[in-house]
Order: sequence, then structure tokens, then C-alpha cells
Amino acid sequence: MQRALVIVFLFLGCGESVAPDAGADAPMRDAGPSCTGADWSPTSGTITRWPEPALLVDDATTGTGVRLRFDLEDYAVLAATLGAYRQVFTEDLGELDGFGINAEAYFTFTRAFDPSMLPQAEETSDPRAGLGIVVISPGEPRIHPVLVDTTDDGRTILMAPLFPLPARAEVAAFVTTGLAAATGGCLEQSAQIRTSLASPDARASAALDVLRSLGVIASTAELAAFTAFPTQSIEDDTLAVVADIESRAAPTFVSLPECVTEARWVRCDARFTAQDYRDADGVFRRAAGEPATPTTSYEVPVTFWLPLGGTPPYPTMFFGHGLGEAELDR
Repeated sequence: MQRALVIVFLFLGCGESVAPDAGADAPMRDAGPSCTGADWSPTSGTITRWPEPALLVDDATTGTGVRLRFDLEDYAVLAATLGAYRQVFTEDLGELDGFGINAEAYFTFTRAFDPSMLPQAEETSDPRAGLGIVVISPGEPRIHPVLVDTTDDGRTILMAPLFPLPARAEVAAFVTTGLAAATGGCLEQSAQIRTSLASPDARASAALDVLRSLGVIASTAELAAFTAFPTQSIEDDTLAVVADIESRAAPTFVSLPECVTEARWVRCDARFTAQDYRDADGVFRRAAGEPATPTTSYEVPVTFWLPLGGTPPYPTMFFGHGLGEAELDR
């Protein structure tokens, strides 16, 4: 059940991440006497790499042209452990148009890594570090440094972006066979990975070209784990709200402010009417390219403090966040 919990957090792409842990109800499999390899298969019924591009479906109404969709039948093994979190996967996940810009990527393997032998932070900027994240676009292709951790007794490698990934970007995460020493000397490409790399889709193919051009790999045979994915649009909706607010007259107070003279200033309390852009279930939904349209309104309490002396208008400092870069230009 704990492994289901971690994927819930990674879906959201922000806040604290919980490390994947197999838990008491998911005993570790015996990998046999062979080398370490990625414990991934497209037909396993669970998710052992993240981001998982198989969750993407085309959707022209989103900012990125795709949407995430979790099919209970495709992931029956994982679905059996979801319990009260089922709605997060079957409903909430469908609101996302890509993967989180802050979310960790992870790969689960058949055997453990020695965490002390894995690169960390700035070391992952080296093309031959053996693991990491690359940004394919926008801008010039580049390596994006990551913080590295392990869980599942060392079987799962987690990579958190050292700083947020760009929004609406094409990104790839990888582990190469160059980390063999960290597994005790043997790390190989699994048959499932080999098969998937033999016929990559357009997104994966572009990412593989970048890995070669940056010197991360000489050939795809060096990849022990790999995933290529898009990130979320993030700012589009809030910028649409900014545009709608700017098109409206400035809000007025519901009633005259009530002001009280205090020892250091005059304190005034008031209320004004603000617009709410969310649907009845608390989610803001807007088709790509469409304007933001309020669904209802509500009253917002506001307090401001005026100097005891002087003549208005008074110099005023305003601080806020959440409306994107456009707010800083006003």
C-alpha cells in the first residue's frame, strides 16, 4: 500500500515526496542469480518507473495537447492496493496535462545499489555521471542536475530536480550501465528495456538523440533504465485569470471601510467582491486557448493600515504571488 502512496505524491508534482517502499504487503521478489536490471515491464500491471509515459493520451483541449489517464485494467496489480486513494488515480490524475516540474523520477531495479557510490547534486551535471535528467526542449538540450536517493532497500533510485524543470517541456530521465560498480559489478539492460528501445516513439527517439549528442551514451545499449515525458503547462490557467481580471473594472468595497485609530496607525477593515473561476467541485477547468470565465463570486475580507499623519495618496507597497510573471510587470 505504501508504494501506492508515493505515486499519489509524485502525481501531484509538488510538496513533500514520500519515498516508495514495498511495505509489508508487497514482499520483495527474488531476482535470481543474474545481473541487476530494471524491474520494468509494460505488462506488469504496476508502475516501477516514473514518469510513466504510457499514462499519456492525446487531448487537444489541454495546454500541452496531452492528458494523463490511469486505466484500472492496465494496472490491475497497483489498482488492487489503492483503497481510498482510487479517486486520485481514476479522477484527479485526469486533470493533469503532463508530469510535475518538481516531482521525483524513479526507477526500480531487481537488485540493490550502494547509495554511497551514486552521484549527487552537481555531480549529476557530468554527462558520464550514470544517471540524471535531461531537458530536450524548450531551449538548447541540457543536463538538469538532480538530488539522488534510494529506497526499497536500495532497489529504487529516486531523482529529484535540483531546481524546477521548465513547464511545457520535453524531458527524459535515465540510468546507464556505467553505474555497474554501485550494484556490485553487474548492471545490464533488461530484455524489456531493450525491446522498448528498439522501436521508440517520436518523443523517446528525440530524447535518445539528445542523450547521444550530450555524450551521456554512445548507444542505447548503455541504458539500464529510461523514460521520456512532457511536463505540465503550470502557468497557463493563472495567466488566463490575470488577463480576465485586467479586463474588468477594479473591484469596489461592499461597504465603506470601518477605520479605528490605534497607537501607531489607523486600521481599516473592509470587504470586496472577488470572482471565483472554479467549478462546483473546486477545480479550475479551461480549454486551451479559451479565456478564463468566473463561475461565481465571493466576498474577501481585507485589512489595511494608514499612517497617523500625512496626506493621501500614501506611498503603498503591495506584495503577492501566484499569478505568474505577468504580475511583476504591472
